[in-house]
Amino acid sequence: MINSTQVYELVSSIVLDAEIASVATADAISVATSASVSASQTLSIARAEAWRQLRARSIFPLDVPLFAVDGDPVAALSPAERTVLALSLRLKRSDEEVAEISGIQRKELQGLLKEARRQLARAAIAMTMLTNDTRCPVTSQAQQTLGATLKRSQAMNLVSHAAECSICVPVLRTVDRQIIADYINAAPMSMPTSIDDRIASYSDAERSTLLSRAGLKTGWAPPDTNLNQDPRRLLKRAALLGAISALCIVVGLIVAAR
Repeated sequence: MINSTQVYELVSSIVLDAEIASVATADAISVATSASVSASQTLSIARAEAWRQLRARSIFPLDVPLFAVDGDPVAALSPAERTVLALSLRLKRSDEEVAEISGIQRKELQGLLKEARRQLARAAIAMTMLTNDTRCPVTSQAQQTLGATLKRSQAMNLVSHAAECSICVPVLRTVDRQIIADYINAAPMSMPTSIDDRIASYSDAERSTLLSRAGLKTGWAPPDTNLNQDPRRLLKRAALLGAISALCIVVGLIVAAR
């Protein structure tokens, strides 16, 4: 039996938008019901439908967003980071399951989870520093000069300052110690009844189209090809190729000189 609550919890944790979450959840449940898949396979379908809805809005799994200073620190994470964090901490899935549901290699999962936890803490610390009264002149100036949204680099600068500031370091320690527990213990999302109505309204033809579009492989949603376009990985590859190219040129010049 499909756990609709977990499907909605995962989708909501990824898209952070009630309307988008309702559409993705309804589509995911419809596909999972038609395909008669397992609980983990259902979550993989939910992940894929959430990413599909974001992709339709030109938001891709590894995109790093700007985030509101007075918003939710989870919004500072990329969709892929939100996915693995929700599966691991909210839905209590094992690393093996998280990797399979997310369509990510297990060797890459630990790095993504570590980065997700790090960025969640940094965002929460920076947001707390910018939205609370402070005696620190540096933080006070940042409150006046930074806008309503932050980049990761700006959050990192604030966290680096807090680590060296006797006034701000208690904020850093408190938030850093509490943020993961707050994320885990946050109240579960309440699934709107409109989702059931939406699912019931699908015709047989629409269900067939959704199932075909899902492109399941033995019941699993396929990996997202955009994960191969990680800009950090591409930058490392370009640097390596550049170094090899430079070495070849040097060797060529030495050989030519002889």
